[in-house]
Amino acid sequence: MIIALILGLLAVILATMGLKCTKLGSTSEESKGKISLTAGVMFILSGLCVMVAVSWYAARVVQEFNNPFYGGTKYELGAGLYLGWAAAALAILGGGILCTSFKSSRPAKTRGHDYNYSSSQPQKIYRSAPASENSTSKAYV
Repeated sequence: MIIALILGLLAVILATMGLKCTKLGSTSEESKGKISLTAGVMFILSGLCVMVAVSWYAARVVQEFNNPFYGGTKYELGAGLYLGWAAAALAILGGGILCTSFKSSRPAKTRGHDYNYSSSQPQKIYRSAPASENSTSKAYV
């Protein structure tokens, strides 16, 4: 659980540095994307660590509860375990979303159409006619 907390803290710091609106760290789009991808992977790892710790403790609670020869205090699954599972699921989901927001620097492929028009004549710029004094400002088309 300690490893999950450390990974989560580092992921939050990296995710803050990877935001497009912050000027912390490097400022290029590609490097910010890589920082966000790293933060997403760290969130996923943190969520997995939380899931392992909470599930391990829940398995121990169930095993001790079902043991008729156990002499200590018998615990039941409670709200803390359910919150732990929910937190792990949300951390994994958030890390996955952060990972999918990464855009590589490869150019997008076109669909085979190239629309580069060239003309031997210079381009004409069309402008509206100057407003006459007799026309009103509420002239409708």
